[in-house]
Amino acid sequence: MCPIEDLPIMKLMKMTVWISYHPSLNDLRELVARQIRERRGQTKFRDVLRQRFNDECVVTGCRVVDVLEAAHISPYRGPEDHNSQNGLLLRSDIHTLFDLDLLGINPETLSVELHPVLFLEYGNLAGKRITCSNENKLSREALRLRFQEFRKNLTRAGVNERSVAQRLIA
Repeated sequence: MCPIEDLPIMKLMKMTVWISYHPSLNDLRELVARQIRERRGQTKFRDVLRQRFNDECVVTGCRVVDVLEAAHISPYRGPEDHNSQNGLLLRSDIHTLFDLDLLGINPETLSVELHPVLFLEYGNLAGKRITCSNENKLSREALRLRFQEFRKNLTRAGVNERSVAQRLIA
């Protein structure tokens, strides 16, 4: 019989059907805690936002600190972007949606707008006003520029404002 390294990948894939599985007790993955911390942004920036927003996601109200992340409104390009007026404290899934321009924050109303693909799972957030007091003023310019990117994403997907508004009313 030939060594397994000599078999083409398709044969290996077919073999997995009949090779029995034996779970390993050893975790061979690299630790990802450091990566999660890095994704949250610089520790100081996150700490400032945690204090500023009382350890609460500005969109969902989630208070589970372990899943709250520091999100930049205007994408991070350098240390000057770690300004608290350029930051939101978001639950990790909301942060991802925000970064993908699937969730936008209207700079005029501070209300959440969603890409239509999110309505089934996140529809309860559509039209919700983010929790942000006057003393926690956000950069309206950064919000406006970011919201433009969200709108461009909607346009690329063939979505118009009327269809988004109709979903908000429904």
